[in-house]
Amino acid sequence: MNRFLTDFCEAAYLLARFSSPQEGGYAWQAFMQEALHSYDAMALQGPYNLQLFGMASASGARHELDGAAGALHTTILTEAKHLQQGITKDDICVFDRKTFDYYIALVRRHVAGVHYRVLSSATPVDALLRKYAFLFGITLVEPSICPLPILLSVTEKADCDEVFPEGLIGQFLGLASHASAALEQRYVQEGRYLRFDTRVMGEDELDDLEFLHKEFSECWLDFIDRNRPNYYEQKAEELFTRIGIT
Repeated sequence: MNRFLTDFCEAAYLLARFSSPQEGGYAWQAFMQEALHSYDAMALQGPYNLQLFGMASASGARHELDGAAGALHTTILTEAKHLQQGITKDDICVFDRKTFDYYIALVRRHVAGVHYRVLSSATPVDALLRKYAFLFGITLVEPSICPLPILLSVTEKADCDEVFPEGLIGQFLGLASHASAALEQRYVQEGRYLRFDTRVMGEDELDDLEFLHKEFSECWLDFIDRNRPNYYEQKAEELFTRIGIT
């Protein structure tokens, strides 16, 4: 699993689970930017920019992102929401299309590296919207469930069968890897065209991953509570100290 993506999703999860930014999301956006800073991103862009690191979208539409960060050959495009009603269908669809508009521009300019999309919410996300995110390769972060990149990083360890049901690890690994894939892996460039594999993440697989995501999150958090009590609480305290949250 991509380390920069995993680290960022962990910071976003800590913010979602343990902090309470002001209603409307403005403080939440600022906290997300500070979280990006805390992982020493080589390139960083905050809110109110209408381009991606100086590059216009393919359509020319002026899309705002809450943040973007690059480290080595990895870039994360992120949006942060702290709304009482949670992320809506409009929120995730708009994020999907405006980041795709930037992706087309990246492909046309032959920009190297991989680009991940992370949509963070300080409130729980509806299951149907999680399935939408799974299908199109958008990583969701919310307070009630551990993000897929964190769980994937645990499944890569030799002793992961001590944490998760051994018979389900392979299935989870395959589905979760597709659901949290980079844009370049979900929309594969083949000459002048982009290929989207419609056989991946069918309706049954989306249902399976929705179940497995909850199951593996519960297993991991139970394992942490038993073996490393207050692990995430301590990590949250360390992060908040670094980025100035009281």
